[in-house]
Amino acid sequence: MSGSHHHDPAVRKLREVITLAKSMDVPETVISGLERVGELMKKRDDYCDQKTSGPSEAMAALIKDTLEHPWKQLFNEEQTKWDINPVMMSGNLEGYVLKFLVNTSKAKKVLEVGLFTGCSALGMAEVMPNDGTVVTCEFDPYLAKLARTYTDRSPHGKKVEILIGSALDTIKDLSKRGEQFDFIFIDADRPGKSEYFHVLLPVRDGIMLVRRKTDMD
Repeated sequence: MSGSHHHDPAVRKLREVITLAKSMDVPETVISGLERVGELMKKRDDYCDQKTSGPSEAMAALIKDTLEHPWKQLFNEEQTKWDINPVMMSGNLEGYVLKFLVNTSKAKKVLEVGLFTGCSALGMAEVMPNDGTVVTCEFDPYLAKLARTYTDRSPHGKKVEILIGSALDTIKDLSKRGEQFDFIFIDADRPGKSEYFHVLLPVRDGIMLVRRKTDMD
């Protein structure tokens, strides 16, 4: 089973619908059809996992710890700035897509907008040369500190530079300093993506990738 399959919001919603259908005396053919959809989703995820190289030891630990972290408790204690869903994490499969793009573009300087726990940042750092750098923006101090502990487990963690604060302010400051990036990955709040994109244009010297988020992220 995919390590994050049971955290998938689509899977959780499907299970809720199946439970509701059973309580409403919905025909068995409909319920079995919904259950079959769930089985097919699992098989799809398993197939992708089987065909994708496994994560490094440090990455596997990062993914596991992110999924098991007490996010709800931390939010209730006001230690995090929002109610975090671990499905926000890029994960191993999406991480390998990023690795492929960074590697094939021969990027040595990467900018990431939206760090979370450092999964994508560490993944990109793993395929970069020793003098490569992933500069990543994170406005939540708790997440920045947590991600630092996760990325530092890896020898590639030294390539990750975490900048805490408003991403827009950070990007504008980088632009004023004349910084240029070979690869830019935008994985932040949906409302701000358009603004991030336009503000990032002066520092772009290569590929810019925007991760699409669903309403359930």
